[in-house]
Amino acid sequence: MVICRSMRIAMLGNWINIHDLTGFVHALLRRDRERLRLYWPQSSRDRTQANWRHVESPPTNWWSIPDVKRRWNLLVSGDAEKDPPAHIAATYLSGRTNLTALSLACGTGTRELRWAEEGCFSRIDAIDMSAPRIEHARNTARARQLDRIANFQVGDVWQIQGQGQYDVVLAEQSLHHLAPIPRILSIIDRCLCPGGLLVVNEYIGPDRFQWTKEQMHRTTALLSLLPEEYRRLWNSNRVKRRIHRPSKLFMLSSDPTEAAHSSDIPACLDAMFTRLEWKPIGGTVLQLLFTGIAHNFLQADENSRRWLQICFAAEDAWLACGELSSDFVVAVYRKRES
Repeated sequence: MVICRSMRIAMLGNWINIHDLTGFVHALLRRDRERLRLYWPQSSRDRTQANWRHVESPPTNWWSIPDVKRRWNLLVSGDAEKDPPAHIAATYLSGRTNLTALSLACGTGTRELRWAEEGCFSRIDAIDMSAPRIEHARNTARARQLDRIANFQVGDVWQIQGQGQYDVVLAEQSLHHLAPIPRILSIIDRCLCPGGLLVVNEYIGPDRFQWTKEQMHRTTALLSLLPEEYRRLWNSNRVKRRIHRPSKLFMLSSDPTEAAHSSDIPACLDAMFTRLEWKPIGGTVLQLLFTGIAHNFLQADENSRRWLQICFAAEDAWLACGELSSDFVVAVYRKRES
């Protein structure tokens, strides 16, 4: 009785939940050291560095699905085959060359190398705290003969120096890891030259992935419609049957930087920069839905594409009627005149 009451008290406010406990037990049974590491006490910096030392991940998230990427393209550029870098370069950087860019928390450099292909940049300085990821990015840049443009460096974005030397700053899936938001935006503002652009591709949803009840309800309903073959979890015979909201304690222990103040990003951006373009790309339902099962949709067969279109249409309808708001956005901002 005392134990049950203590568990109920501990779970208040979703600081811990039954999903954490079952996840820990599964990790113990499988002797999954990587998963168990998430539950082991470490300093905030050590935890973050450990969480981002890998250079490859299984294709179990929504961004791994080719049709999801084409959907993003369509929502941003109006053309499923024209991705955001191509759209933004054509719209805001057309005819310009020898531009310089700064990319924050670049990871393995995939996005920076895509930008380097646009032909408008002479140098892209890309910074990340993960040495293994920077090494991987450098090797890829050399292999693709883009290393003269893409300059990957291990570093701390909070220690970036300089004043007005960049035409463009790229913040792609990095701002929601960089809190406090006003402080990092001040660094970006300082680094941009007059009239410089800030390109944002970001998660702006609930802090610490504390999904709303309506969000979870809609996603669970959609999940229940999917045939079991599309709900098989990665490298497992288990089937995904429900949507879980990660506990706050797990979020803090696995990566203290993850979405700490993500919901503040839009207001902070609008307070400091001039908005030029704002393209919501959803993810409010699709991110939750496809987590752990995205690999089942990698093949472009008729049946999987039919189910993808059903899922896309459902999220579009809920966003259009205002029942949900987009958790991800692609946007362009301009530095304001002093």
